[in-house]
Amino acid sequence: LLAISSSSSAKKTSTNRRLQEQESNNNTNWTWNNLKFITFGGSRSYGVGLTNPADSSFSALLNNANNKAIRNSTPEYSAMCLYSMVGEYHLYDVIVVEFLREHATGAMMDLGLRLRYRFPHAILIFLDYWYPDEFYYKPEGDKSFGQFYEERRMPSYDVFQPEVLDGTDEEDWGYQAYNRAVLQEAADHSNAFVLEFPEPNNKKIDSLKQYGTLYLNDMRHFNEVGHAFVRDKIVELLASLNYDSSRSRVGEFESKDHCELWYETGSMSNFQSNMEMIQFKPNNQGNTKYALEVKPGENESSGTRNAIDIFNPWGEDEAYLYVSYMATADQNYYPNALAEIMNSHSETTASYILNTTIPNGGDTEIVTNYKIGPVDPGNSVVHLRILEDTTSLTEHYGVYIVGLMLTSHQYHERIAADF
Repeated sequence: LLAISSSSSAKKTSTNRRLQEQESNNNTNWTWNNLKFITFGGSRSYGVGLTNPADSSFSALLNNANNKAIRNSTPEYSAMCLYSMVGEYHLYDVIVVEFLREHATGAMMDLGLRLRYRFPHAILIFLDYWYPDEFYYKPEGDKSFGQFYEERRMPSYDVFQPEVLDGTDEEDWGYQAYNRAVLQEAADHSNAFVLEFPEPNNKKIDSLKQYGTLYLNDMRHFNEVGHAFVRDKIVELLASLNYDSSRSRVGEFESKDHCELWYETGSMSNFQSNMEMIQFKPNNQGNTKYALEVKPGENESSGTRNAIDIFNPWGEDEAYLYVSYMATADQNYYPNALAEIMNSHSETTASYILNTTIPNGGDTEIVTNYKIGPVDPGNSVVHLRILEDTTSLTEHYGVYIVGLMLTSHQYHERIAADF
């Protein structure tokens, strides 16, 4: 593992990495501009809070990297759906993985290993940057720094205002250090590099003043300066390696999957359905989105059941199906629905009630992803039926299905990936 902080040099602990560095340092004409990048992550990697993430996120600043980050997501979706996200024919030299530290679950190990299996010679980088909102102010009931800052900053200025810390002492501040063991173990096993800030330890105020300039007012997401900083640190690492892109190659995928989201495009390729593809606008604003509408009043005897055909191609191995659908905190917006998986022998292998209400979700209408259950090898059908007793007071009579995930891997009941 090569662990690098913003102020430390590379620590070589991997024989493979030492050999790679020795070989590539002979290349005196090295440039990073010809490298192909792909990034995976959550809201920070996506560029949440930026005016134009497509131009100013660190992914965009890395040769317009193929940015696979998903807002408010954890590593599970990427680990489950890697084949569908990467594609069969793409080659990458540098892979960057960044999730908020509290979202670094055990799926980081799976994601790292699957990326390494597919791209055996690529530079794999995990980002582990803490953010100021991990600090809390003890004299005011352990108030988070984000809230502390918002209450004291001058609202007419968006640049970081370190003077809000004036009058506080070092002992006033606590720091919620997340357990790095999960990310560190994933990096060790996948032969990855780690980029990180120095841990604040006994210099909390100095750390906040130094790195607060890289963050938006929420003190969790990078501003444009922060994204440029991350880009620069990645380039510094690559320059120290003199990585030769001619060594890049692809291996086999450790496993394959069929994950498809028609939310953005309205087109399906892996699945077939008799349901209508409708257009809508989440929260009645923004860009048009697409969904298969599960309508009430289906009639099994007349063959008008809401159905999606699926196929598990993995021999004798069982697969798992997750459904992506729209949900909101408003209990009167969407009805609930029952999803059932029926195999080729007309046997029900799994069923699940799609609850379209998000607890404590505010006014946001989002994509949510829940596991229906196992899928037998071969052909199966997903039947969806509106629970009629939930439609009497709802604004919509149907449920909006926006994607499916058919994968040989499973994690939690719900997968966080709010598109």
